[in-house]
Amino acid sequence: ADAPDACAAQQAARAYGAAAAPQDASGLPDLEIHEGRQEQQLPPGNKADEYLDMLQRLKAEFENFKKRTRREKADTIRFANEEVLRKILPILDNLQRGISVAGEQGMAEDMIKGMSMVARQLEDVLADYGVVPFESLNQPFDPSRHEPMTMVDRDDVEDNTVVQELERGYTMHDKVLRVARVIVSRKPAAADAGQDPGGGGGGE
Repeated sequence: ADAPDACAAQQAARAYGAAAAPQDASGLPDLEIHEGRQEQQLPPGNKADEYLDMLQRLKAEFENFKKRTRREKADTIRFANEEVLRKILPILDNLQRGISVAGEQGMAEDMIKGMSMVARQLEDVLADYGVVPFESLNQPFDPSRHEPMTMVDRDDVEDNTVVQELERGYTMHDKVLRVARVIVSRKPAAADAGQDPGGGGGGE
């Protein structure tokens, strides 16, 4: 007898709960749903500034890294054939020496013209890769561009002037590919003051 009474009590409780809840136009209970919100804890002001400064520095360093990488890649491509081009220079040197000797010895004109044509073709190929000779004769001695083979006494030019070029120097895109081998001037040693140029001593 108690079981039917318990079921009836549960049904009455459900009906009361549904009636107590506010209903919308459809007659269904209007249940209010609250979404839980978790407040984000922000760092204090000085910490936020510190993090922002750190991020800005990291961004600047990364930009510099990208620029440096692009520059290094461009230089690698630019100078990829540097060693090969440097090995061509002695061939051109020998060819030009041969042309000079052939002219001095009065060899056949056709042969000299043929050698000159080959030399010009080599010069054009080198120029296509940015390899060009630089002037050294009568220029001040520059250790970054010149290799001194010897020095000679000259009083008609400034001291440390290139007076003879034994082997031409070349640059590749403004970078020295091969230094020039040169002879450099120096001032003759001055005679000691008061010394008799004739070397004779005067007697009283």
